[in-house]
Amino acid sequence: MCGIAGIFNPDGLNVDHEIITRMSSVLIHRGPDEKGCHLDQFAHLASRRLSIIDLHKGTQPIYSEDKNLCITYNGEIYNYKKIRKDLKKIGYSFYTDTDTEVILYAFMEWQEECLWRFRGMFAFCIWDFNKKELFTARDRLGVKPLYYSILSDKTFLFASEIKALMQYPGIEKRIYPKSIDNLLTYGFNLAPYTFFQGIKQLLPGHYMRVSSKGIAEKEYWDIDLSAPIFNLTERELSQRLFFELEKSVKSRIAADVPVAAYLSGGIDSSAVAGIYSKYADKKIKTISIIFDQAGYDESEHSRKVARFFNTENIEFECRIKQEEVKDLIYYLEEPMATLLNLPLFLLSRQVKASGFKVALSGDGADEILGGYDYFKMLKIMQFIKKRENSFRKNILRKVYPEIKTFVQAEIQYLLLNSLPSRHPAMPY
Repeated sequence: MCGIAGIFNPDGLNVDHEIITRMSSVLIHRGPDEKGCHLDQFAHLASRRLSIIDLHKGTQPIYSEDKNLCITYNGEIYNYKKIRKDLKKIGYSFYTDTDTEVILYAFMEWQEECLWRFRGMFAFCIWDFNKKELFTARDRLGVKPLYYSILSDKTFLFASEIKALMQYPGIEKRIYPKSIDNLLTYGFNLAPYTFFQGIKQLLPGHYMRVSSKGIAEKEYWDIDLSAPIFNLTERELSQRLFFELEKSVKSRIAADVPVAAYLSGGIDSSAVAGIYSKYADKKIKTISIIFDQAGYDESEHSRKVARFFNTENIEFECRIKQEEVKDLIYYLEEPMATLLNLPLFLLSRQVKASGFKVALSGDGADEILGGYDYFKMLKIMQFIKKRENSFRKNILRKVYPEIKTFVQAEIQYLLLNSLPSRHPAMPY
């Protein structure tokens, strides 16, 4: 994880260089290894680097050979070696082994069409000296954050976190009222808005050009809902899923630093850890969080998986002091109606304490494979609404064992039936 920030004004900057330094400083937790800045009359760019690939030559910003472009970047492009070979065939030469430099020359060659070639997670900004133009982009699913603000004097600010934008004197710290409504309605805020008036986030799968001509944002990717469904058997689909999962894990363990893996004992993290152990040249390290409440603790399962794949499993208890909650809020920046942030915060801290910069996880499997309860609810509601009678309502008791009586089933039915037909938290 790295951190980036920048200030741009097409009419020229009169701000002190100290401002971009402060913006960079509050992102030190994202990139404690190195810092770098680019300063000119129109743009100030900053980078905080967590060194993963080419530890000695990857200092950012990185400049093109002709010095017309420079880039500051947060993320990882998993297929960058393939793109690097393609660019070398065209005639480009590289002085680092980083994916950062690959992004820069890919943009020089293909402009925004380079985004289609990238497989990974990223948020980056490329400054074009000649055009006096910023190009910013965010990965398809928005894994890496990118916030921005446009001030009345045409100053454009961007950063990996909101707290970096807050270092600029012209930013007003005002709550965006609609965000509170979104939080109470959906459990989270809705992009592109944040909880702060005048601060937005670049949407996933979008890029933005900023120049004296103004600001132009455009979508470059979205899920193609018109794509044909695979006409494959269940066995063929499972083989295809495993092939893609194996390919993904193999591409993500390429690093010049040790890589760990989260292990909860669930299907997703266990599959990732198993594939990782298959391709690792030595015993891998896994990290598991345990709970003192039996309803939450999955250590029985994670220990079985660790024994089966012969991993060196690091366990620690989910405990947090009251004063440490402030740290969680500081890093989270915006509230969410879920307690999942707490164990993730503790896991991340344990990863760092164990000497790792990179950790594989199984996050995202429930969204793709329909593992959440609301997917179950949608199927139930489709069945219940076919015919109104007590039997169909009471079927909820079969699916949810915690519903003990018909009255409770009736209440649950009414709650489900009151959900809007297109709930943002239910991607169907």
